[in-house]
Amino acid sequence: QIGLIYAFQLFQFPQDTGGQIYNHVVNVRWSHSITGRLSLIAGAGPQYTDLQEGGALTHWSVSGRVQLRYKFAHSSVVATYEKFTSSGSGFFAGADTKAARLGYQRALGRTWDFYGDVGYSHNKRLQSVLFGGVNAAYYDEGSAGAIFRKHLGHTYDFFAAYRFSEVAFDVPVCFSGSCGNTSQRHVGTVGVEWHP
Repeated sequence: QIGLIYAFQLFQFPQDTGGQIYNHVVNVRWSHSITGRLSLIAGAGPQYTDLQEGGALTHWSVSGRVQLRYKFAHSSVVATYEKFTSSGSGFFAGADTKAARLGYQRALGRTWDFYGDVGYSHNKRLQSVLFGGVNAAYYDEGSAGAIFRKHLGHTYDFFAAYRFSEVAFDVPVCFSGSCGNTSQRHVGTVGVEWHP
């Protein structure tokens, strides 16, 4: 299969921390089943970014996505790489992001599922602003997570999840009076999902 995708993004920040970012993306996507178990999706194209920080600053770049999926008898593995413009995760007023992820999904019996993944991203700031955010040129983020899900009939799922992430900046940054290059985060979640 082949397809053409157009996307528009608008990121809005307070004027003294970056103003607005308009982003136009065009991608040509190609999907191919290599074998009965292995499939590939690949796409790339131009990206036009208009930064509205105290006047217009425009530039062209490349965006893209590659996904490789392999299906086993009771599980599947997915590897993904993407290059795109992101909001900057609260650290920057917009970022050029390159991200890779490896995910594994497996059925555990008739009613249980497991999903686990590891990921890495490199995020380079788009704007140098005087107020807000952090005074770094880029940050790298690594993460790993796992989700156990139990199907409760046709409409409800119970899940328990854990995610670890570490962010590393190129220079020491300060939050709430303490400074350093890295920050770690642990998140645990339990819940019930309803699928009407």
